[in-house]
Amino acid sequence: MDNYQLQEKKFSIWKRIFIFLLDGLMSFIVFVLLFNTIGTFLLKQICHNDIDILNTKYQNVCETNNYPYTIDKQFNLYIFDNAAYIDIKINDGLTVEDAYEESEKKDQEITEILSKDPEYVKSYKKFYSNYKIMIVFDMFIPLLIFQLIIPLFTKKRQTLSMMIFKGTMVRKNDNVLISKNFLLLRFFFIFIVEFLIIYLLLSAIGTIFTVLITLIVICFTKNRLTLHDAILKLKITNPDQAFNQ
Repeated sequence: MDNYQLQEKKFSIWKRIFIFLLDGLMSFIVFVLLFNTIGTFLLKQICHNDIDILNTKYQNVCETNNYPYTIDKQFNLYIFDNAAYIDIKINDGLTVEDAYEESEKKDQEITEILSKDPEYVKSYKKFYSNYKIMIVFDMFIPLLIFQLIIPLFTKKRQTLSMMIFKGTMVRKNDNVLISKNFLLLRFFFIFIVEFLIIYLLLSAIGTIFTVLITLIVICFTKNRLTLHDAILKLKITNPDQAFNQ
């Protein structure tokens, strides 16, 4: 392959974009399903005591100040009942806009009161830390399936979207199919660098920003590269232009 000058047709920019977006969409759909079922169940079990403490503290503040509250069905946490408070204030003669503004102030007031309670703050930090861990775990699973397991068991190292749009992963310089070890490296790069670090530093907005940057990179690079493609020196090409080692 070193002396072979490959005359290949440039991979379609639209196919590369659709592969990137479809891979991401499938992972996101599985993530949402996992987080809203198993993830939420496990989080409530792991944080059962902390949820009880948070609810007791929240209930005490609301009942002391005669504020309406309700329960968030996903995590069984008490929250300020904005709708009920707005209705009360409208019945007291406030306009809808004033009632809404007053509701926001009371919600913020509750948060400020609770932020001064060390026991509440400690339990909240534990709950939020476990919440983030669960998000990471629930994102790890679909990425593992779609970006590692499926390509490992296909001859052409293809994700599902690559099978649909006729693409395959190869080394950028010689079009040789990537090895299993390199596929593993690619997976960890996607999970750790493009998801985990970005999410922990910038939360969900960071992952959205990464997607946008990747789309721009695909559009303006010769070989239609994503961020991990460029760094790992990989590319997507047509299956008939890929070579075995």
